[in-house]
Amino acid sequence: MSRRVHNGFTLVELLVVIGIIALLISILLPALNKARAQARTVACQSNMRQLGITLTAYALQHKGRTLPVWPWSWHPALSQNYVWDVGYQEFLYPWIKNKDVYRCPDRPDRSWVTRPRADVSTEGGFATDYAYNETGWSGSPFEGYLCDGRPIAKIRRSSEKVWLAEASNLAPERNGWQVSYSVDGFDGPNPRPDQRLNWKNFYNAPGCQFHSAVEKERHGKGNNCLFFDGHVELVRDSWGYQWRVEH
Repeated sequence: MSRRVHNGFTLVELLVVIGIIALLISILLPALNKARAQARTVACQSNMRQLGITLTAYALQHKGRTLPVWPWSWHPALSQNYVWDVGYQEFLYPWIKNKDVYRCPDRPDRSWVTRPRADVSTEGGFATDYAYNETGWSGSPFEGYLCDGRPIAKIRRSSEKVWLAEASNLAPERNGWQVSYSVDGFDGPNPRPDQRLNWKNFYNAPGCQFHSAVEKERHGKGNNCLFFDGHVELVRDSWGYQWRVEH
């Protein structure tokens, strides 16, 4: 007579296999999360490069002058200064129709500053994730700022000067859409050229309480920045001369 043998796993063997799988998951999960975070950082950098290409194209079509932004109502259809609901994003929209390009994929919330305006044919509803460098607009003494529409050719050391940077819009009082060095949010001094800066030295919401709008790092310990030569890099620490006009 033949004896039938049944092969199978015992309970102990199953528990061992489950334990091994759980161990592998615990080892691989941090690496997977890191890879996902890196992918979001790269996607954000890609967005900023597209914005840089478009901003440069705009300048080429306007005698080399960059797109000016707040605080001046430069558009001929706008009669007053300090127009809060029109951003640079809207004037790039003819070139970049995908509104996701204007926001960082590593940001959980969305905030908007622009609203539809018939007088300047703006669409509205753009994210405020990438802000112009407006350091100097409130500096004392005033020396000008890089977002005033000056020609790219006249920006010295363009590879070191920040054009756009990530801004978190932390202030509950107002949607923010600038990034600027400040010590008080109003008329404090500009940073020294040799001053080492971190993101707690910047704020991004005009007309609000300064300490409610101080910036935070979005990608680990840094934020992405677009420079006037078109390159993008993750900035953890920077220097005062990278944000100022005259240095």
